[in-house]
Amino acid sequence: TLCPVKILASENFFYMMASEDAGKAGQFRKYRVDRIKRLEILPEEFPPPSRELIKKVIGTATTIWGVSEGKKIKITIKAEGAAADFLRSKEILPHQKVSRPAADGSVTVKAVIHHHMELVPLVLHWMPEITIIEPPELRAEAKSRIDAYLAKQKIRS
Repeated sequence: TLCPVKILASENFFYMMASEDAGKAGQFRKYRVDRIKRLEILPEEFPPPSRELIKKVIGTATTIWGVSEGKKIKITIKAEGAAADFLRSKEILPHQKVSRPAADGSVTVKAVIHHHMELVPLVLHWMPEITIIEPPELRAEAKSRIDAYLAKQKIRS
């Protein structure tokens, strides 16, 4: 039995945020709506979690990956060309701080994310115009994904 709290959209999928205890413990799980096999509305009611708790958990998330899991990862990226223009015009990462453009038009972006998947797809989408400066483990993860992709391409050639 779940207590649904919110429906979120991310990457063309809908997710239901829900808890087993009406959010009392502040623990919400994400369920992809298209994978729910059975839904039954029960006669019991539950008090919804407080707005403060929902704001704390969902916070400034810009994707489903950003829903707070308690950890925070400080990131710094450098963007050039069209990626720099894009990041200057729209808040893609939570509370992103974009530097003034350098002489070459590049910008440095700082933000705090909750999950690596808030950043890695953005980098892969805009490569080679985005570089992860910090933290090194996210830079290594992006490199690992690129290396794996290139290795598959060699096998198929």
